[in-house]
Amino acid sequence: MRQFILTLGLLLLGGAALAWTPALNGYPLIHSDSGTYIFSGARLFVPADRPLAYGLFIHYVNLWPSLWGVVALQALATSYLLFRNAQLLLPPMRVRTFIACGIVIATALTTTVSTFVGFISPDILAAWCVLGGVLLFLSKRSFDRALATFLILIALASHYTHLAFGFLALTTCGLLYLALPSWRARLRRPTLILAGLVVLIVTSTLALNYYAKHEWTLARGSATMFLNRLVASGVMRDTLATFCGEQNWTLCNYQAVLSAPHANNDWFLWSPGSPVEQVGWEKGASEQNAIIGAALRCCLRQLIVSSAQETWQQFWFARSGDHIAYLDEHWNAVQAIRRIYPNDVSAFLHSSQESGNAARISLLPLPEASTQLFFLMTTALCCALGFYFKQYDLAAILLATCSVLVANAILVGTLNGAAGRYQMRLAWLLAYCTYLCAAVFIARRRQRACGASNLLSVC
Repeated sequence: MRQFILTLGLLLLGGAALAWTPALNGYPLIHSDSGTYIFSGARLFVPADRPLAYGLFIHYVNLWPSLWGVVALQALATSYLLFRNAQLLLPPMRVRTFIACGIVIATALTTTVSTFVGFISPDILAAWCVLGGVLLFLSKRSFDRALATFLILIALASHYTHLAFGFLALTTCGLLYLALPSWRARLRRPTLILAGLVVLIVTSTLALNYYAKHEWTLARGSATMFLNRLVASGVMRDTLATFCGEQNWTLCNYQAVLSAPHANNDWFLWSPGSPVEQVGWEKGASEQNAIIGAALRCCLRQLIVSSAQETWQQFWFARSGDHIAYLDEHWNAVQAIRRIYPNDVSAFLHSSQESGNAARISLLPLPEASTQLFFLMTTALCCALGFYFKQYDLAAILLATCSVLVANAILVGTLNGAAGRYQMRLAWLLAYCTYLCAAVFIARRRQRACGASNLLSVC
């Protein structure tokens, strides 16, 4: 019981550290997409451009009518995943629990993970996919496996890019299962669980989208999002110039405005002068698909080059604070808080975000790009040391983390275009893995020097 109370207290401490950004802000961080999530859960409708799951998550986790419940659960779940993975990787010693908690707190205070914990957005759930999968692989406890499975389920269902991570993880597990016979017994259960979750999410998403609009699609609004990508990359200009002479597309009437350069990469989706209301979302689905097919036929090379450029930019794009800004009354996020959480209105209006003061997202006196580069370099150093001292499990963890960041950059850069928030939702894992692997490496070296019977972290 004493150990349980100690562990619970350290988990709560880690959760509090992870929530420092919304605490300083005075309210959970809200951006333009938050309103759609809040309304979709409260009114039970499937949004045109995202799944319903995160809206349901917001609606049903609140034990009291406040968005603070969402932040609290995101902080505690993230704290648990970070804490348990650290515990399982650290060698047995009396202070292992305290070191695991220290790693969680160090990660919270030296990265922007608290920003994503405090967002009313599924961004932090992308890390749950990674951390939950690691916990499934490492832990033999039924509670750990059940909780990891539940959190992965929520994460996969909450955003279409998270489902892509699920397919990637499933493919990786399958390749490891075939390539490493000695790992098969350990990989079997996590792989089967992950496969079951992916099948469940795919099936339920198809069913929900068909129920909503009688359309068998896995990602509603994906065609419109890709049209925006074509406009931002200039491929739309060349596609319309090539085919408008022979096609009677509605967007051909807007060829001039679609071909002009725009400062905002999301111009086609949200700007008042965009023809998205004529062809976009639920309107002109056949034309959207036809234009995408034509673009792939005429301009595939240009699209690949643009995607490679956006992928490179995405990997280095360090801006966690994107979309944290003052929101006036016309934003549906503000309307959602007023209608669904009226008791929160005063706290929201007096938050740093709504008071015109920039919400603080980092405690380090360094630009995010510099911090990201530093932790990328420390990751590379720790990985090299892992290979040099034959600590292959630590090197594998660090390589896997870097692979996740590369995969995320490719996915976001190709389908959406570079967006700093989408990279930084996972980039903070570099710091966590660096702290963890350094602690494990030092503890193992100490134990070898002091003898296997010494279970203290120092001699």
